Amino acid sequence: MARTSPYESGELTESIFLILLATLEPIHGYRIMQVIQDMTEGNVDIGPATMYTTLRKLKNAGWIAETSEEDSKISYQIRDEDNTPRKFQ
Repeated sequence: MARTSPYESGELTESIFLILLATLEPIHGYRIMQVIQDMTEGNVDIGPATMYTTLRKLKNAGWIAETSEEDSKISYQIRDEDNTPRKFQ
């Protein structure tokens, strides 16, 4: 029996959880890696291949969206259920 993708089941891996947490505000990919390093006090290191693959899969699943492109850096932000960027106050 094939395993269900976490993007379908909603069961978050550590990498998915941390990347989603980092995208509560618009943020570009390299900065996500830095934020995760800071949040975990260096205990979790998500490499570029894992991070960008996870971002692509999260975007395709509709969990995050590209919010802007500035200086050739694409920013990502977590989305609400209605597919709009999440607003936190």
